[in-house]
Amino acid sequence: MREKNAVLSLEKSHVVGALPPIFAPKYDGKYLHKVLQDKLGETRLHQALTNDVIPTLNIKKNEPIIFTKSKLANSPELDAKMYDICYSTAVALTYFPPHYFVTNDAKGNQVEFNLIDGSVAAANLALVALSVATNNSTQADPALSSIKSMNYEQILLLSLGTGNAADFYTTYTAQEAAKWGALEWLIHNKHSSPFLQIMSSANSYMNDYYIATVFQALNDQKNYLRIQENALTGSTTAMDNGTEANMKLLVQVGENLMKKQNSKEDPETNEEALKRVLWKTELFSSKAMESYAEKRGKGVVEMMNFLNFKQGKVVKIGDLVFGNVFNVLGEICFSINMVKLEDERVISEMKGNIWRFMEYGTTPILADFFPIFDGVVDIQGKKKKAKKCLDNLFKIWEGIIKERRESYVEKNGDFLDLMLANGFSDDQINYMLLEIFPAGTGTLTSTIEWAMAELVRNKEVMKKLNSELQNGSINSNTIQESTIFQLPYLNACIKEVLRLHPPIAFLPHYASETCQVMNYTIPKSCLVFVNLWAIGHDPNLWDDPFSFKPERFLNTNIDYKGQDFEFLPFGAGRRMCPGLPFATKQMHLILAYLVYHFEWSLPNNGDPLMLDMNEKYAVPLQRQNPLLLVPTKLLLSCEFHISDT
Repeated sequence: MREKNAVLSLEKSHVVGALPPIFAPKYDGKYLHKVLQDKLGETRLHQALTNDVIPTLNIKKNEPIIFTKSKLANSPELDAKMYDICYSTAVALTYFPPHYFVTNDAKGNQVEFNLIDGSVAAANLALVALSVATNNSTQADPALSSIKSMNYEQILLLSLGTGNAADFYTTYTAQEAAKWGALEWLIHNKHSSPFLQIMSSANSYMNDYYIATVFQALNDQKNYLRIQENALTGSTTAMDNGTEANMKLLVQVGENLMKKQNSKEDPETNEEALKRVLWKTELFSSKAMESYAEKRGKGVVEMMNFLNFKQGKVVKIGDLVFGNVFNVLGEICFSINMVKLEDERVISEMKGNIWRFMEYGTTPILADFFPIFDGVVDIQGKKKKAKKCLDNLFKIWEGIIKERRESYVEKNGDFLDLMLANGFSDDQINYMLLEIFPAGTGTLTSTIEWAMAELVRNKEVMKKLNSELQNGSINSNTIQESTIFQLPYLNACIKEVLRLHPPIAFLPHYASETCQVMNYTIPKSCLVFVNLWAIGHDPNLWDDPFSFKPERFLNTNIDYKGQDFEFLPFGAGRRMCPGLPFATKQMHLILAYLVYHFEWSLPNNGDPLMLDMNEKYAVPLQRQNPLLLVPTKLLLSCEFHISDT
């Protein structure tokens, strides 16, 4: 279990060919024990960097033993050498001999351990890890103090399983099995064991079912990820085979597994699913959001200072917000500001490049409808243009990555440090960042630009919002960040903007099964677009849907977190926008400071009611023409406060 309360379980669920030898273990275990001893040395459990949960079974006492750091205070005898613990949990019956070692208790007395594989006692290893985390959280374990009783929002469960193709895909009929006696259930046709195959595959499916049900019941299904490889064949099924050749094969198995579909119902690959896990734990968790407060504050103060010098001058709102968000993401990922707000030409070029890349990447091409042309012809030239944008984006940070890698000392604690420490290649880092920067800047830039346009056109709404912000301020110069998210009218304004102008007009999903919808047949695996724009403008759902009326959200619990199907600006389900926590904080903060510190008008005192509000279909949903506004200062200075403390 990782420091950020992520729980990892690894299950061995396979039968290899014929049954193991009957009169002795298949292996003596000496080589495996030596490898573990060489790798782990004298390291003991208390020195482990993560909060591991390692189950075993003591056959002398016939009771399970769970090794975890949280138990050491009351059970110091569990502070064994890690190579003894790891070997013990690998002792699968009939494959390796049971393991014996001794430790000392608090009084110095010797404690004996006679251990075998913990999965014998705990068929559901994921549930063991989850139970330990929950149990220790209720006992105020400092390492798990952020987990409240039955609050799984702070737990991320990653469950891995492997299986033999023969186990999972060999089936039998009732008529066939009715002729078997006990021996044939154990050994069928000299090559398989139906009893063990069925037990193995059923155990794997039920493990997934139990844990998925728990997280679904707690409305935290996005916090659970199961990866199962059932198609191992040949020597790769022999997970106990420690030869160099087989280890290389297993590495290839892992790489291939990342490219596979996560499940029959989910077209997302395992690699994409793991990225989502990484974003949730390292970038967008509650703890991470708290740690970014200073970076958000730095960004908003820089933006206010820049606007001080732009008083009475025209400001391109989209570029201003883009520069702010780009810098905050730069601080999170690299611990540096990426651009200077006064470099308006540079910001405009970066924004244009990113938005063109998103446009090329989301515009349908001929190969989408006729796969035979994929990789053969690029009639529209979209791939060539996207490749050019891609190269330009990589150039933004490739120097930063190279410099950090060449003189690498983990000291910044940023996302780049995390990726380097976990062995990410330059290509992997590039594509992770490629998903962070365009999505992060695009949604926020578009939403704030639309929000400011609507507020300028609706003076009474602007006045009411400014009044709420003034009442919520802690002094004449600043608003407290923790207060901002509790302001009902600000929340209502942002929701109304997202309803009228969703960042993405069409939300893509795949049909997991063939189904009928309004007399139309939707084939399995068919790409389905949910028209979010139409839902947000449906008169059957919204009164006067084309008018900007934040008040419609004041007396309702409707939110944009994927639970209300009439309002899904960030999607819904497991693949809901992972950056929602970041976007929410940035939207509230930026809009609050823009409205609180400045008055806004159109250039040349233009009539707000004549402001062009035409949309341009793209990702994100953009204004046809950029929003140009003139700021007039309301306050003398700008400060930033995170909380009362």
